[in-house]
Amino acid sequence: MTTATMRFDDDIYSQIKELAEFHGLTPTTFMKNAILEQLEDELDYQEGIKALSESNCKTVSREKMMERLGM
Repeated sequence: MTTATMRFDDDIYSQIKELAEFHGLTPTTFMKNAILEQLEDELDYQEGIKALSESNCKTVSREKMMERLGM
């Protein structure tokens, strides 16, 4: 397992610590979760782009989709 070190200005770290405590987490766990969520989102995006490029599906504009859904 690798250990990573991050440096924050004191005021930013105070905000992170406060938010982590609000969620019942340590600052380390809070930051780790945030990084892992970002990583998962990025991998999902890349997978979606790959699937879209490999398919023969056509895209539909947001406006057209809203129209189809009666919105």
